[in-house]
Amino acid sequence: MNRKVIFSSLVLALSTLSVSAYAKGPGHHADMPPPIDLAAADTNGDGKISADEWTAARTTEFTALDTDASGDLTLAEVEAGLAKRIADHFTSLDADSSAQLSLAEFVGSKTGKAATMATRVFDLADKDNTDSLSADEFTALAPGAGAAIHHFAHLDQDANNLVSKDEFLTPPKKGRGK
Repeated sequence: MNRKVIFSSLVLALSTLSVSAYAKGPGHHADMPPPIDLAAADTNGDGKISADEWTAARTTEFTALDTDASGDLTLAEVEAGLAKRIADHFTSLDADSSAQLSLAEFVGSKTGKAATMATRVFDLADKDNTDSLSADEFTALAPGAGAAIHHFAHLDQDANNLVSKDEFLTPPKKGRGK
């Protein structure tokens, strides 16, 4: 999967499927799980995601986002899904249920350069110098609404301000945005 596919999927993969992405190092968002749980998507256990497995995972994502069951996604549904995904991820990291993330909770099991970078990100995100991250400080680390809007516009191939299931399931074209 190329980097654009990973980024594009990250913006709209708003289900609560969760795997720690930052442990994989640079190129992944420290604050967000990857777009899909690769182990769950790999239904035949061969260590690869086939086209059928990708389509099944994306279909699950689409269904979760389509809260009004209209068969189309609105920008509001995409943004609400992103907000829920961020909140769910914050909760999953908050081991002591304090509504604050400690450095240890944020860094988790990262080691080496990944732990060093996570510590640096934590320090920069801790705007009020409380040695913890609030939900708002954590949310500020997530991809912005502008990224969601930009990606939504790319997915909405017929420019009708709705993303159909077919549009959502269409893999990004190589070279898009280059």
